Amino acid sequence: TPILIKISSIILFATAILSLLLSFIAFSFSGFGGTGFNQAIILVIVAVVLAVILVMVGIAIWKGRNWARIISLILTGVWSIFWIIQVTGSNHRDVTNIYFLLPGFLAFIFILSSFFQNNCKLFFGNQK
Repeated sequence: TPILIKISSIILFATAILSLLLSFIAFSFSGFGGTGFNQAIILVIVAVVLAVILVMVGIAIWKGRNWARIISLILTGVWSIFWIIQVTGSNHRDVTNIYFLLPGFLAFIFILSSFFQNNCKLFFGNQK
């Protein structure tokens, strides 16, 4: 397995862990004692689902599955676009959105650049 693929997988694992951590922190400060569904609960549910998907894709990338390469680019790209919209549309003094943007955006840039390296393309092309 090329080193760039290993690093890309690790970035996906770290993004999953950070997503869970930050969403649980947001949940804990949201005043969740009220009744009903609030945004913090939805955020935690989405973060758990995203984390599971990112871990599964990270494992598949490590094994050289081409479908995982495509899904990781889509997921990290959508994640980045979503948080860029959040950051530009929110109060610019609020830096919490940047904490959610940076991990996925950095993962997207790294994964995008690493997957177009010749040795990485060969790695995914040779795996069945």
